[in-house]
Amino acid sequence: MKIENSNLIGASAPVGNPNRGGMEDMSGAAPATSKSDAVQISSLGSALHAASGKVFGNTNQIENLRSNVRSGAYTVDPLQLSRRIVNDSLSA
Repeated sequence: MKIENSNLIGASAPVGNPNRGGMEDMSGAAPATSKSDAVQISSLGSALHAASGKVFGNTNQIENLRSNVRSGAYTVDPLQLSRRIVNDSLSA
């Protein structure tokens, strides 16, 4: 009994004509090509793009928080933080 390995490297490589710059099938005809590309954005992507220019929250609070963080004056209460983390994980 003879077993042939059909998965040899290059055994199924497409036939190309370097003079024509394209791939050809066994009949020698060039495959049909598309001249245009298309991009589709999901509804989530569209919503994120639309929201990217919007400001959320109070800009004064955000600026105060930013300056406190940069100056090192912002502190976090570890007990309050841990309680919120636990509560959020239990409610999820």
